[in-house]
Amino acid sequence: MSDIELLETLAGTDQPSVMATIIHVEGSSYRKEGAMMLFQEDGTQVGLLSGGCLETDLTIKAQKVWQESLSRTVVYDLSSEDDLSWGQGSGCNGTISVLLEPVDLKLRQHLKRVYDYLCAGKSVFHVKKLSTSGAVLEYAFILDERVYFGEWHSGHPVEWIRK
Repeated sequence: MSDIELLETLAGTDQPSVMATIIHVEGSSYRKEGAMMLFQEDGTQVGLLSGGCLETDLTIKAQKVWQESLSRTVVYDLSSEDDLSWGQGSGCNGTISVLLEPVDLKLRQHLKRVYDYLCAGKSVFHVKKLSTSGAVLEYAFILDERVYFGEWHSGHPVEWIRK
């Protein structure tokens, strides 16, 4: 499933959801930075981040994100040769950082707007500023040097990226 299909699914529902995004990879992984997956309150999962070695644990962590309404970053170190429980041999033997964030009303509206732009053939760049604990502080969706939207309060996000 592509990320645009994930956005389409999200645009078509209002049930509580948690979006998981791979934000950093060291070594090998099933998918790379930017890959997304959606966990919905009814148990529906849209997309994959790994070959099945992370999804069960991410489902449990997504439930905590719903309960607390706080984003968080989880790091999986799958590089240990003696840890068979994480699915060695399935393309998952690196270190993978996954951002879990609740999809609140504002984020849902912004993601719907992203979906509309992508359907219209426009490119959208996404940037997030994280706290030292891995929670989302700010985010922006950037169309070009002048146009952006989201929850960004630290000047223009393009200037921040260039630092």
